[in-house]
Amino acid sequence: MDKSFLVTGGAGYIGTALTKRLISEGAQVTIFDSLETGQRRLVDPRAHFFKGDVRNREDLEYICSSNNFDTVIHLAALKSVGEGEKAPANFINVNVSGTLNVLEVMRKKHISNLVFSSTAAVYEENLSGIYDEKCSLLPLSVYGSTKLMCEELIRQYQRLGHIGQSVIFRYFNLAGDSGLKFFDAYAQNIFPVIARTYLAGGDFSVFGDDYPTPDGTGIRDYIHLNDLIEAHVLSIKKNVSGIFNLGTQRGTSVKELIEKFNQHLEQPLKVHVVGRRPGDAAKAIADPSKAEHVFNWVAKAGIDEMIKSTIEAHNVI
Repeated sequence: MDKSFLVTGGAGYIGTALTKRLISEGAQVTIFDSLETGQRRLVDPRAHFFKGDVRNREDLEYICSSNNFDTVIHLAALKSVGEGEKAPANFINVNVSGTLNVLEVMRKKHISNLVFSSTAAVYEENLSGIYDEKCSLLPLSVYGSTKLMCEELIRQYQRLGHIGQSVIFRYFNLAGDSGLKFFDAYAQNIFPVIARTYLAGGDFSVFGDDYPTPDGTGIRDYIHLNDLIEAHVLSIKKNVSGIFNLGTQRGTSVKELIEKFNQHLEQPLKVHVVGRRPGDAAKAIADPSKAEHVFNWVAKAGIDEMIKSTIEAHNVI
């Protein structure tokens, strides 16, 4: 892969794994990260690193002026649904203004290609709980709203010819470890939260058991990080453009997930139920058939593999 990439948020959970894979494919990678949550020690030493913030356009202009990038992979964002409900202005500043800065610098520096990490949280909740890319869009959360704003900005910049082509990935629920043992003490994804709670000997909070689902808890489509990375690489190799769901088309409830974790733990996880969390849907399962059709991607890993790699990454047992 004879390409040069700028990866914003490249020291994060996804970015470190993606960078390692891109370099193994022969690409040149420059990481742009503020290190507010990123981990410099896990950045592949073969990558170039620049400490910068997407909220600062001058940082982006500097790094893009010093390099000849083919593609920007824009991962940098705030992503906790709960935190977004508490601090909407901060999420708009980082996610929306940061994306606008990326697009403006791409326009000025004539960088044609963009890969953007969006979310299933952009969809309007429906009765089936199954979503393809044609489903209605009406986010339930601030986080989802910021990502939808970013998608629209990308669409307009592409329509105007300011960027050439874009791939927008709508991630469902990301889980598992790529082998780097990425430990984020502040991550709000359910897998690391379960692992940290177990290590601390605390109670895991289930947000609501009164959803219209078989066991009353929310159902999600969990996708392994390695599968998500594979989707990025395949789409780049195939030189595709468009919006794609990334998920497994399999749903797991919170209660089922806890039971599966318990099968791998020495002691069962202590659990208590609290009220629903604002912005959470009852059920969200991907229809990823478009990605399979366009660039031959299918998720391979199951829940057990995601749990095992999470446990190993967090040194739980």
